[in-house]
Amino acid sequence: MKKLCLLFTSLLLFSCGHKVMTMQAFYDIPTGTTVQELKQAAGRPYAIHKKDEVEEYEYVERFQNGNRTILERHYFFIVKDNQVIQKRVEQINPPPYSINSYDLQTTYSEEDEPTREQD
Repeated sequence: MKKLCLLFTSLLLFSCGHKVMTMQAFYDIPTGTTVQELKQAAGRPYAIHKKDEVEEYEYVERFQNGNRTILERHYFFIVKDNQVIQKRVEQINPPPYSINSYDLQTTYSEEDEPTREQD
């Protein structure tokens, strides 16, 4: 019974994972690949954009430092007649936040909040 429970729990945990698009995985998918092969290799796309006669399959890879995203890569596969005809990558660097580090370290209650002079 314990082995059966352990097996069931293991199956649940292993089924939680999903495929992640990386730069290497992007380069491993050649043009001419069918949509079915693309989904097998890369998983479900983040979004599908329809433009005229083509569809654009978008996959996103995020690099994080703590809770903050420091880099995003958007991988696009252009599909026509159920085959990848073109692909491209866009890299996005989110702007740094302008936060006063002193305010992050200090908490105020309504009574002790410092008064600021109005001009």
